[in-house]
Amino acid sequence: SVGSMAATLDQFVSRVRSLSESEKYAELAETIDKSTEMLARNIGHATNVLESLDPERHSLGHLAVLSVKASMPSIPDVESFMHQIVTFVKFCAPEQIRYAAESYCSLCHFYTRLIIESKKPMRGIETIRLAIQKLRPSPSHLTSVHADLAQLCLLSKCLKPAIPFLDCDISEFVQENGRFDVKLFLLYYYYGGMIYTGLKKFERALHFFEVAVTTPAQAISAIMLEAYKKYILVSLLLHGKVCRFICCPTGNSLSLSSLFFVSCLSVLYLLCLVFPLFHFCLNSSMCIFQSPNFSLIN
Repeated sequence: SVGSMAATLDQFVSRVRSLSESEKYAELAETIDKSTEMLARNIGHATNVLESLDPERHSLGHLAVLSVKASMPSIPDVESFMHQIVTFVKFCAPEQIRYAAESYCSLCHFYTRLIIESKKPMRGIETIRLAIQKLRPSPSHLTSVHADLAQLCLLSKCLKPAIPFLDCDISEFVQENGRFDVKLFLLYYYYGGMIYTGLKKFERALHFFEVAVTTPAQAISAIMLEAYKKYILVSLLLHGKVCRFICCPTGNSLSLSSLFFVSCLSVLYLLCLVFPLFHFCLNSSMCIFQSPNFSLIN
C-alpha cells in the first residue's frame, strides 16, 4: 500500500540520517546494500528521498538513490538527472563515498555516457575532475574514473585539463569491491597516450602506449592493439625507428598479426614509401586521436 511504502522510505531516510550523524559509515554502507531492492521498487518516490537527504551530510544515502535511478531502464528527465549528479559530486563528502567506491565510480561512468550522448563532452570535464579528486586519497592513486576524464578531454578536443592527472606517477589503485577493471586501466594509458600525442609530448606518449601494450594479459585486447599501432607511429616520429619496449613482462607477447603489421610498416618506412604517413604525423599529430577507432568503450 501507499502508506506502507511511505513508512518504509521514512525508515530508510531515518536510518541514513542516524548512521551518518554518528559516522558509522561501514554499517551504513551495509544497510544501503540491503535496501537496494526496496529503493528500486519505490523509485517513483526517489525525488522525495533525495530532498530529504543532504548530499554532504548524507552522501552514502544520496549516492544510493542516484545509483538506483541510474540502473532503471529509462530516465524520464535526463537533463534533471545529470544536474542531480553534478550537485552530488560537488557537495559529497570524500570520507563517506570511499565506503562505496564501486557505486560512486559506476555513477560517474553513467554520467560520462550521458554527457557523450548529449554531444557536449566539455560540459562533463569539470565534474569528472572533481569526482576523481573527491575519491582518490592522493594524486598517486588511479581510479577507474580517470579514463572517463581522458575520454571527455579527447572528445571535446580540450586536452589540458587532463594533464595534471596524467602527469602524476601512479603507484596505487582505488579498488572497487577489492578489484580494479583492467579495461579502464588500459583505457587510461591509451587515452593518455593520445592526449600527450595531441600536445606533442611524444616521449610521455610513448611511455603511456608502452604501458598499455606491455600490461600482462592472457590475450591481446583491442585496446592493446590500437595502443601498439599508436606506439609505432609515435616511435617513428620521435626516433625514426620502431623502438624496443623498455620492459615487457614475461608471458605477455604480441600477436602475430601485430608483429606482421610492425614489420611491414618498418620496411615501408626504411624504403621511404611511408612519406605520406610521416608528413601526416609531422603536420597533423593532433589528428591521430581523431581516428574512428580511438573510442573503444562499447
